[in-house]
Amino acid sequence: MKWNLLFGSKTHDMDSIHTELSACLKLRFKAGEGLYKGGDYYSLDMETGEYVLIQNNRELEDELAEEAFPDVPLLIYVTGTSDPDVWKDRIVNQLAIGEFLRQKE
Repeated sequence: MKWNLLFGSKTHDMDSIHTELSACLKLRFKAGEGLYKGGDYYSLDMETGEYVLIQNNRELEDELAEEAFPDVPLLIYVTGTSDPDVWKDRIVNQLAIGEFLRQKE
């Protein structure tokens, strides 16, 4: 079973989240820019089939990417994971760069 996870950060900026996750995973994220990703973002396609995206919650047209979390400025999406507990532990406990917001199948 594959899961899609959402984390958010109120305490870290995008570059520090990117730096911490890159060091932890020992992988390089791709920097990008997109109107629907709130401007600058970082993405990572992993060999495991998992995909990680770090982006702003507020899109350039001043709409929220995640309306259920208006007070969370930065979002971390992890999609296609078969082990959500590893990601929850990594982001929330080990790195302490974000809080767990949602899990969907």
